[in-house]
Amino acid sequence: MKIGLGYWSVITLFFVGFMIVAIAFAWNGYEFRQIFIGPTNKTNAKIESIKTAYEARYLQVQRVRYKFHDEQGIWHNGFAKITPMEGFRELGDVLKIEYSISNPKKTEVVQKGLTLRKDTFTIKRAL
Repeated sequence: MKIGLGYWSVITLFFVGFMIVAIAFAWNGYEFRQIFIGPTNKTNAKIESIKTAYEARYLQVQRVRYKFHDEQGIWHNGFAKITPMEGFRELGDVLKIEYSISNPKKTEVVQKGLTLRKDTFTIKRAL
C-alpha cells in the first residue's frame, strides 16, 4: 500500500494553482500590482527636496521627496530614487505617480520628470 501523492496528482495540483493565479492576473486587467494594492489613481506630484547620494561606488543618484494630493484634497508625501539614466531633476519638477485609493501611502512613480527644460533640448551642430 502506497501512502502519498502520485505523479499525476502533483502535476494536476500545480496546473490548477497556475490557472488560479493566471485568472486572478487577467481579472485585474493584467496589472500585477493591483492584486496587492487594490484600485489605483494617477496624479502629478511636485518635488520638494533633493538629496544626492552615491550607490555602488561611483553611481550618483538623487533621493527626492515629493508631495501630492488625492481626490479628497488631502496632501501626502512620498520618496523616489532617480538615477542619471532617468535624468536628474530640480526642485519644482513634476513626477507622474500612481497611488492606491484605499491607502495613498502606497505609491509608485510612473514617469520621472514631466517638465521640459531648455538644457534638455540643446542641439550641437558639427562644423
